[in-house]
Amino acid sequence: MTNTNNEPGANRRVRGREFRPREPYTHRLRRILEEYPDGSQILREILQNSDDAKSTEQIFILDHNTYQSNKLLEPDLVNYERANLKLDRYQGPALLAKNNTIFEERDFDSLLKLADSEKQDQFDKIGVMGVGFNSIYHITDSPSFITGNKYVILDPHEWYFRGGIEYELVKDRLAEEYPDQFAPFSIRISCDEPFDNSFKQPFKGTIFRYPLRDSTESEISKKIYKPNEILDMFRRFYENESINCLLFLKYIECISFYELKKGANEPELIYKIELKNANEVRQNRRLIVENIIPMMDSLNSEKLGNNNQLETSYVASFCRQEGNSKEIYSKWLILNYLDDLLKTKKYFHEKFDKDIGAYKFIPNVGLAVPLNNLDATGRLFCFLPLPISMPFLVSVHGYFAVSTNRRSLWSPA
Repeated sequence: MTNTNNEPGANRRVRGREFRPREPYTHRLRRILEEYPDGSQILREILQNSDDAKSTEQIFILDHNTYQSNKLLEPDLVNYERANLKLDRYQGPALLAKNNTIFEERDFDSLLKLADSEKQDQFDKIGVMGVGFNSIYHITDSPSFITGNKYVILDPHEWYFRGGIEYELVKDRLAEEYPDQFAPFSIRISCDEPFDNSFKQPFKGTIFRYPLRDSTESEISKKIYKPNEILDMFRRFYENESINCLLFLKYIECISFYELKKGANEPELIYKIELKNANEVRQNRRLIVENIIPMMDSLNSEKLGNNNQLETSYVASFCRQEGNSKEIYSKWLILNYLDDLLKTKKYFHEKFDKDIGAYKFIPNVGLAVPLNNLDATGRLFCFLPLPISMPFLVSVHGYFAVSTNRRSLWSPA
């Protein structure tokens, strides 16, 4: 017997009402910023991401200039609530962050996720929670970047694009067709720098550009950022973080800060922090990070041998320089140690019923001793320095359980 159209349920499509979270992207970013402090912490997050990307150099540039806006990309989002739909609002003063590695596919994926990091299972990366990058929204509403052959604009407000857009920079000849869009990226540190600012070839690195917020209409933050506040951020980083930020990083060897004044052709060096004997200590500095992934793979496949500890020590020579002043040198004895992974795995399984791989419970510890200043005060580190002083001159690094913003040790309270 078959149903007829008059019978209940016959050929009838039931329609429900759409029921899903609709929280705007901007509201989630605003809450993230409540946890991540403003100021030089932003530079620390950028630095950490560059180190995770295996960059050896990090350059920060404060650009005071406003660029022409005759030939800019056209928005692809018709937003009738906004009268001015030109991208010229982002042609003004900006912070630029430049390093010498190109984005991998997982890096793009991480930017699409607010709190689910692609680094969670990457044992050679510092990042875990995937929210640190978003601290940059303290100063900007629309970051953009060039990496390799890609040009990406992020637009959390959806004023111009649906959250963001990715272009093929070289293939689509964007810099030729929209020269004003890319003029702000074409800053040379010096005339000798091998840098194709026409972007006819893939860029051999990554340049982020963060236009400074100049309006209170943002739903992320109402704070307007002035160029002088970026200069103050640079100064505080140099005075308070300085060499400490290089002690336990794995790849970054030089951090420099520049200022490009209005109408200037080249930026001026403000501060520089550098590992001077990088060629001599590079192998020791990277010993653990370049072995931890194959060791964890062997651990997970139960093929790891009993002799699996790693230990390295070296003397690092650092220098600090302010503008054109004389370089200030200091030497540090640095020790890094990776303990027995088999014992660590067994301990965490028996004690907490947790897998060390899922939580990055890596028994990696380090010590740094200043050899030129015996009156120094040590700091507590989780790769980068925490705002916690030690009662002695030795700085101590470990895979500590830290708060989401990595500014304090985690506490169950």
